[in-house]
Amino acid sequence: MVTFLLTDVEGSTRLWEERPADMATALAAHDALVDEVVAGHGGQMIKSRGEGDATFSVFDEAAGAVGAALDAQQSLAGALFRVRIALHTGEAQARDGDYFGPTVNRCARLRSAAHGGQVVLSYVTQQLARDRLPTGASFLDLGVHRLRDLAEPERVFQLCHPALPSDFPPLASLDTRQHNLPSPLTRFVGRRAELGELRETLAGSRLVTLIGPGGSGKTRLALEAARRSVETFPDGVWLVELSRLTNAGQVSLAVAAALGLREEPARPLSETVAKYIEDRTALFVLDNCEHLIDAAAATADQLLRASAASRVLATSRQSLGMAGERVWPVTGLSVPDDASFEASEAITLFVDRAEQVNPRLDVTAVDRTSLTQICRRLDGLPLAIELAAALSDRMSIGDIASRLDERFELLTAGSRTAEPRQRSLSAAIDWSYELLDGAERDGFGAISVFPGDFTLGAGEAVAGRGAVDVLGRLVAKSLLARAGDRYTMLESIRVYAADRLAASGRSGQVRDRHLDWALATVAVGDLDAIDREHANLLAALGWATARRPDDALHLVNGLSETWEVRGYWSEGRRLLDEVLSLGDALDPAARAAALHRAGRFAAAQGDFAVAAARLSEALALAEDTDNDTIVNKALTDLGGVAHMRGDVDEARVHFEAALGIARSMGSTRSEAGALGNLGIIAHATGDLQGARALQGQALDIARTLDDDAFLGDVLLNAGMIAAGSGDAATAETHYSEALALAQRQGNQNEIAKLLTRLADIHAHRGEHDVAEVQLQESIDVFRALGDRPNLANGLYRLGELARQRDAGAAARAMLEESAALWRGMGHVLGEAALQLSLGEMDRVEGYPGAALQRFTAALESLHGLHSREGAALAVDHIAAVVAGGANVELAAELVGAVGAMRERIGVPPVVDDDRPVSPVALRAALGDGPFETAIARGAAVDDDQAVALALAAAAAVTA
Repeated sequence: MVTFLLTDVEGSTRLWEERPADMATALAAHDALVDEVVAGHGGQMIKSRGEGDATFSVFDEAAGAVGAALDAQQSLAGALFRVRIALHTGEAQARDGDYFGPTVNRCARLRSAAHGGQVVLSYVTQQLARDRLPTGASFLDLGVHRLRDLAEPERVFQLCHPALPSDFPPLASLDTRQHNLPSPLTRFVGRRAELGELRETLAGSRLVTLIGPGGSGKTRLALEAARRSVETFPDGVWLVELSRLTNAGQVSLAVAAALGLREEPARPLSETVAKYIEDRTALFVLDNCEHLIDAAAATADQLLRASAASRVLATSRQSLGMAGERVWPVTGLSVPDDASFEASEAITLFVDRAEQVNPRLDVTAVDRTSLTQICRRLDGLPLAIELAAALSDRMSIGDIASRLDERFELLTAGSRTAEPRQRSLSAAIDWSYELLDGAERDGFGAISVFPGDFTLGAGEAVAGRGAVDVLGRLVAKSLLARAGDRYTMLESIRVYAADRLAASGRSGQVRDRHLDWALATVAVGDLDAIDREHANLLAALGWATARRPDDALHLVNGLSETWEVRGYWSEGRRLLDEVLSLGDALDPAARAAALHRAGRFAAAQGDFAVAAARLSEALALAEDTDNDTIVNKALTDLGGVAHMRGDVDEARVHFEAALGIARSMGSTRSEAGALGNLGIIAHATGDLQGARALQGQALDIARTLDDDAFLGDVLLNAGMIAAGSGDAATAETHYSEALALAQRQGNQNEIAKLLTRLADIHAHRGEHDVAEVQLQESIDVFRALGDRPNLANGLYRLGELARQRDAGAAARAMLEESAALWRGMGHVLGEAALQLSLGEMDRVEGYPGAALQRFTAALESLHGLHSREGAALAVDHIAAVVAGGANVELAAELVGAVGAMRERIGVPPVVDDDRPVSPVALRAALGDGPFETAIARGAAVDDDQAVALALAAAAAVTA
């Protein structure tokens, strides 16, 4: 590994043309100065590069290269020209006194993206040099950039120092700005002047709100302005769509979802978002705020207070009413006058949309007059124009103009207090509505209950017989759109249709049918279908909660499996709690099931106290109602909670009780599950023979059942116990059999899970290439399925494999992504485990301070959750850092405490080679007597004292 330092003179071609003599003198001085500085910091400058006014130097240490770059820029401050410098570290081929390869190429591309006077570094160089910076120097994170001709993007840092300039334009990299803006399906028409003015306004105002009636084009204008501003906001442009949200509490969730953040335990989501954006420069587009105006205003205020460099662009039918808000009214497109027909934006929009439905459209001289009338009468409002244009495949433009004129004149006689544009939009939609027959009107109102897109079957369920024909006619009249096998309605039209439904007196009847459809949908148990219909199902849940509470309980139970599998744990807990709060008189069986699932969600997030309370309540209710199925499930999960808390004795009691219930109700499937769980406890306590015997019983039962999926689960657990016992051959046999079953069923998720286990076997044998392929394949499946828990687990395994293969940057990236996924799901245990892995990387790479920060955070989390085994592991990691700090006696004391902690919970001791700190090395360093004394002193403390001792030791090392 070497670090390259490349320099280049900015604008040298022009200077050679204008001042050749001066350039010759200045460049010679430049070369001599760089050569001297590089040599002074332990590097070597390679002279002959054939790159004109550039130099190329190489260093054995990244810190030396950073020091040389800083000195060089300071010395060149008064030169004729400005020099840009890039640093990158990696492997390279040395040949004939020169270097070649991808690392050199990446450094050259990095240099090309920089500006004169600037020093930029790659992520790997920054990591290697960050703890050995020259006095006064620091790094500025410039974000992730794609560099020309390079497939992989690079995270770039700028070297900063009081003696160097700091204000540079954005890097000249390829477009790598982050955003979640949708790709437009139609051409953006007009508003060129507004776009330019709006972007200028955003530069000077931190909050800009586009206001106007529905259909005036606020969203389209905001999205186009945001799309053209991506380069201005290095930390992303994030669209937060509020139109489908039904209550204020969902706004923070929507912002977090746009940023890819999830709720953290014991921390409000707003704080998580604020912490994430505090040092970032981003643009947030809050779209359709009007129905949640107070929550939208509060969210905008929180975002702007958290990040001084960020901006908010909102769209609403009214202003947010905030100090510093710049209100931007959105009016119609420009309409034609006698001399500006071709220049009219409204005409251009009409023709563009009309040609989509009628490619043979011929705008004749007569049509010009009619088109002018249409655009003027509709005030240039985009939605009204698009509705009119959609009729051009069945009506002439002249007929459209004449009929619109009649309806327009009639409907403008409404409320004088309404905005004229609002009356014009209402006229356009009213007119379209008047063209519908009775069946179309009924269907139009009925499908407004879907806040999201929906299938034909769903539309039939709420709109009744004949819906196939009705939906087709609504699509033809542009009141509905179809994409593939799903239908969607513009939000303004949906609100209009909902108002019509309410006025018809049929709203309750239709919403009851919608709820019946929702109940039938979740009863099928197709997780993918439930996920696709999520917004529609939540709308039905809202109606059920208000009107049919027992059905709300059944619906939330049907949704909860999808929430669990997909990792929507916070949302699931919130909705379960909301329905459970409706009262104790609800269907006892359904209530017990909901309490059980709420307990599982709490356990998944590491909230063990709440989990135990919910599960215990479910158990008591199920026992009172003789619901043995829920009794068995509650006991099983109570055992799982006890196991995660490190109390294997309590876990065993619950699992044995579950086994008794399973046998009493004659459920051999549940019996096999309980035996498998008891096998896991036996394995955890070092009873390997007992573990394999119990798992063998579970497997024997599973083979008698006609249930390949369950047999696969049991084989997976049997393989895990065999692997944990050191019997890799048996583990591989079990995994392979389970894999064959999963492949026969086409169960992609199960296949991926088994590939991760087989990868463990191959990695243990040293077959790293095979393991890497299997893990990558499984990760691809988990990503496609949206299975966040297993994706996090797969990334952890692949990251650990990369760490073992010394792929530092790649390993860290995967482990960081895994930690972020666990954090997003609120899974404290998962994130803590990743912090231990990342901390170990820091320790091995020579950054003990960073390692201790991760270890102590993990220890505090694990101890707070009563995860005794996890806490013991964290103490062991801290002991390794303490030993590296030369306090070997204290490290041995911590090792003694770890041994006692593991013994108290019945967990067998860790093999010495697998520990972050070696007791053998500690004994050798201390001698037998002092080592045994320190070990005994540590073994004498209880768990709380051991944790306090480790935290104090970490604090002392840090100080």
